Amino acid sequence: WVEMKDAVDKWELIVSDDGRGSASVLPGNGLKGMAERFEEVNGRLKYESEPGQGFTLRASIPHSGELA
Repeated sequence: WVEMKDAVDKWELIVSDDGRGSASVLPGNGLKGMAERFEEVNGRLKYESEPGQGFTLRASIPHSGELA
């Protein structure tokens, strides 16, 4: 599932699945690279997973501000 929200001061993107999930997420090059790119535009990237609950990415960037 992909959801895009226009929050008060930021855009939020939520991407999730209903896969197996995991008790812990060890970020590799993909997640680290995405997080770095969001940080470059004053954004944030969070991720979460639980066994049997799938995986969710939550990304946000501010409405205003200078983009790199």
